[in-house]
Amino acid sequence: MKKGILILIVLGVAILIALNFMDVTPSAETPVVNEEQHSAEDGHDHSRDLQTPEQIVDEGLAELRSGSAPPMKAILKIRQVAEDHPENIYAQFTLGQLSMESGQFEKAIERFTNVVTIDPNNADGWLLLARSMRANGDMEGSKEPYKKALELATSEVKETIQEEIKEINI
Repeated sequence: MKKGILILIVLGVAILIALNFMDVTPSAETPVVNEEQHSAEDGHDHSRDLQTPEQIVDEGLAELRSGSAPPMKAILKIRQVAEDHPENIYAQFTLGQLSMESGQFEKAIERFTNVVTIDPNNADGWLLLARSMRANGDMEGSKEPYKKALELATSEVKETIQEEIKEINI
């Protein structure tokens, strides 16, 4: 039991560190908007229209890290991207990671299930789905996602996955 809690703490710290080092610079793929769309007369905030979904997620993550916005506001910004673009793996994956960090493993399972449904070859999605299921107490259910993650993982990650698999006796 203590080993499982330690693993969750280490995993949480690792995710926080990874989020801290993620690149948050906007990509060069900004859509072109004509002057008519840019008009302030219609009362619509067109600044959001100029951002890609990935840029909006990056903005939300930057706000979370810097504390420049209330955490829920930043998370809701990312969640809105996931709702508006349910096929957006980046938004789904990011929300899954944030759910894991906050101990909301059922939500993380839902998000990572979305990720692997959209991209069945996403090794990280399978691995974090397995870890979320395991952290939620579903050892049996985590076996298949662990096997799929191991099958798709790069050689650098395979050893880590194999160690985790040994711990749940697959």
